[in-house]
Amino acid sequence: MSESSLSFTARRRLQILAADVDKMVASDRAFFERRPERRHRVRRSSQAEIESYGIVGGEIDLPPDLALFTLIKSVAPGARIRMFIPGPVTASGEDETEEVAAGAWRFYADRTPWVRVKEHALEAAARRPGGPLYDGGAGCP
Repeated sequence: MSESSLSFTARRRLQILAADVDKMVASDRAFFERRPERRHRVRRSSQAEIESYGIVGGEIDLPPDLALFTLIKSVAPGARIRMFIPGPVTASGEDETEEVAAGAWRFYADRTPWVRVKEHALEAAARRPGGPLYDGGAGCP
């Protein structure tokens, strides 16, 4: 859904939520900066992310034993893609290993074609002149 097709109220609410969503994006950036060997992260989605997703992507209806998680892949330094996935309400996601998070990425990305399209587009953009992977730039491990 394009932002122009949203109501004024929805656009205004997204603007209000943006600051809190930006904090989570900054948290993801810091996570990968502190752990340069990692390419994947899974964490509980913030309320701002859930509400924003609900505005642009439709209502999220999970059973009471499931919660929404954010699954992030670091494609290159400063270039990340994320998707929302269900997970057990009792989990935080923060203690998941790279292997578990990478496996979850593969599982959900393989079942969501638009994620793979965006992932490959982001990787291609990172390899262009000025991108972090251009001319042998140091990518993620």
